[in-house]
Amino acid sequence: IHIKKDGQWFLQRVNEGPELPPSNYEHLKELEWLIGSWVDDTSDHDQAGAAKNPVVHTTCRWSVNRNFLIRNFTATLNGQVTATGVQHIGWYAPTQQIRSWTFDSRGHIIASMWQKSGDSWKIVTKEVLQGGEIVRGDETLTRKDNNTQIWTVDLQTADGKSQKTDVVVKRVKPEHLSHKTK
Repeated sequence: IHIKKDGQWFLQRVNEGPELPPSNYEHLKELEWLIGSWVDDTSDHDQAGAAKNPVVHTTCRWSVNRNFLIRNFTATLNGQVTATGVQHIGWYAPTQQIRSWTFDSRGHIIASMWQKSGDSWKIVTKEVLQGGEIVRGDETLTRKDNNTQIWTVDLQTADGKSQKTDVVVKRVKPEHLSHKTK
């Protein structure tokens, strides 16, 4: 606090406190419901009992200072890991929008732009495969309820073919909450 005495300004009191680091939480808080552990619910099996589609386990958490949502994922097919990766979802100030960057163990890099649309998020993706081919996609993420999300994925492959998939993803309850104690 400054005071003026005899025509001059003086410091009367100085308070020190922790400086709060900048955060993009206000821009990302509508996606906070993604925090937790999730698993897809679309495993389909052939006649021999082998899974046709990978099962994807995802965990989502805040980064320090809540500047990013960080999603780690592992895809398995018949018990074997087929891919792992990490996605950072953040506020991109130059375009004033939410964007994400995904890096996976196959060498793929995906850059995405997110836009809220009613109760859903429209996500436009550009995936660069390890060999340099580009796959473009339109995704829709819909929060069905607190424990269910629906991902609708429409990919346009490098050879011009379209692949559309709906994936139901369920929240996984933490182990310590899934068992009743006696």
